[in-house]
Amino acid sequence: MNDRELWNMDIVLGTSNWDICFDANLKLSRVLAHRDIPHWLDVRQDREHDWPVWKEMFPHYLSRIKFF
Repeated sequence: MNDRELWNMDIVLGTSNWDICFDANLKLSRVLAHRDIPHWLDVRQDREHDWPVWKEMFPHYLSRIKFF
């Protein structure tokens, strides 16, 4: 918890309410929130866990990468 790199991470949990990992993403988000670790839980409503939603998510997530 004292590692400054942890606080510099841009953690994104990308899921949908139809995703088989939806519950696991919610659980991890709660754990991170409980520890005050900044993150973004991106839930795409009524979307299947498949290529069309990933194609939509990836460009946005990649655009968030900060190069130092």
